[in-house]
Amino acid sequence: MVDQLLRHRLLSRPKLVKCTDGASKNFDHEQGEKLVEATCNAHALLKFRDIRDKYPAEYAEAGSVYKQVFDNDDKAKALGLGPIDRMLYHRQHSKPLMQQLKAMCEEKLKSKLVEPNSPLWEPLTFVVNQWDRLTRFCEVPGVPLDTNLVEQALIIPVRYLAGSFNYQSEDGAVVGDHAMSLIATARKNGVEPVAYLTECLRCHEDLAKRPEYYLPWVYRERMKEGDSPPAREPPGEPAVREQNPLPVQPALRDLAPEVRKGAARRVAAPDQDLQLAGEQS
Repeated sequence: MVDQLLRHRLLSRPKLVKCTDGASKNFDHEQGEKLVEATCNAHALLKFRDIRDKYPAEYAEAGSVYKQVFDNDDKAKALGLGPIDRMLYHRQHSKPLMQQLKAMCEEKLKSKLVEPNSPLWEPLTFVVNQWDRLTRFCEVPGVPLDTNLVEQALIIPVRYLAGSFNYQSEDGAVVGDHAMSLIATARKNGVEPVAYLTECLRCHEDLAKRPEYYLPWVYRERMKEGDSPPAREPPGEPAVREQNPLPVQPALRDLAPEVRKGAARRVAAPDQDLQLAGEQS
């Protein structure tokens, strides 16, 4: 897909910056000359973290280096440095640190202190083999240190894709799609998904009457003001009638995903469960 996009990009435009996890498949492009390719430093650190129990000294050294490098990036942002000044700042303060890490990796490999079948082999060779791409942020303006922002944005759909193989019918997939959409929208608006969905289920009768009142961004503002409508009227107390009652909206059962003819019901709304229970009794 990257090659298809690059075919339509003018040669006069600046090169695109592509930062990936370092897998070889990510660097096989027909239009590679139009890209600035970099490798995520967070992935390099994670490779050391995965073996920290067996090799705590190597993990401590890599962790110390990357802590200072990421601190330098935070300082550059705090100073409001532009892409070029940020690159020069990293070249002065971060590249010597990265060279220390590379020297440690090369020393262990050249002295044959680590065998190819050792768990330590992968992180050491990763730093050496990906050195140019790992330090691209010191050579090209605007190259990020890692892909964390992208990973955070993709984590929900990627997890959902992995779980989607367990759906047994299209109806189950529809329900899953709706749930993922609600969760992703809630997170995007700074709303804790579990609390938000719990509130929607607790107040499902009010939700059916005025769904716009439970949009994630509206819910967020209501929670700031401490406004939460009651789930249902207390027993034995008459309901207070409003002078201008809201128009009658479809019941919650009408909001449930449409089930194809002949398909078994797999998911029911809360009041559907009550109705079915009454019929069975």
